[in-house]
Amino acid sequence: MPVFQWYADQNASDDQPKLNLTAEEKRLFGQIFKQAADKNDTGVVTGEEGFNLFVRSKLPQDVLGEIWAIVDPENRGFLTQESFVKALRLIGQCQAQPGRQPDPNLALQRMFSLKF
Repeated sequence: MPVFQWYADQNASDDQPKLNLTAEEKRLFGQIFKQAADKNDTGVVTGEEGFNLFVRSKLPQDVLGEIWAIVDPENRGFLTQESFVKALRLIGQCQAQPGRQPDPNLALQRMFSLKF
């Protein structure tokens, strides 16, 4: 099983990643954010922290760079909890469908009730 598993919305008519998180996903993503990514407890994931975690996905570095660019379009060099979850979804999407390019439309979706 991939390090970051992409869970497709069962009711979706397409295969685009969705941001409606299940309770289990919120728990898992929150745990990853707090324990593996935001080790300094700053509320954001730095580029170094993100790289060290995302490289474990075994995706090519150019794909990971593209994902980072999608979820950090202002090139701030860090990810908030919301953009971190979007990155996990994109990583999972690329793992589930090798050769597929990350979908930049995911970054446009708003997340509601993201409380870890």
